[in-house]
Amino acid sequence: MNNPFWEYSVQQYARPGVADTCLVLQDEHTLDVNMLLYAAWLSSVGRQADRAHFEALSGEIHEWRERVVQPLRRLRRQWKDYAPAAQLRGQLQAIELDAERVQQDRMLAFYRASPPPDDQPADLETNLCLVAECSGVTGEGWRSGVMRLAGLLSE
Repeated sequence: MNNPFWEYSVQQYARPGVADTCLVLQDEHTLDVNMLLYAAWLSSVGRQADRAHFEALSGEIHEWRERVVQPLRRLRRQWKDYAPAAQLRGQLQAIELDAERVQQDRMLAFYRASPPPDDQPADLETNLCLVAECSGVTGEGWRSGVMRLAGLLSE
């Protein structure tokens, strides 16, 4: 499937600082990188989502993320310092990336079936903050991380 969201994500993730910031938000604040990139992609195509849209999307991908993506990531990370598994770790990383692509394909299908409302101008920071809030993130630092990501994606 042609997926402009995936293409956007790959391009943005490769920009300096974006991957590191996304991984901090994922590892320290349990935010889903694909949801953050989706929020940014929406803004890039001039769409402002609301809380209900992000909550519905999160519900749509929850099981895939919990049963496929996250277990692959955990296993890959467990093998990080285990030299005998280096080759397998590389193969596992490729499978994890394929699983991320499937998740983004599902997210694009959701978008096409349930586009967010058009009644507001698109705002990157608002979209990113809504993802965090819908994820139930609490504690210190998540907002500054989200603002840093917004700045990196806006450059």
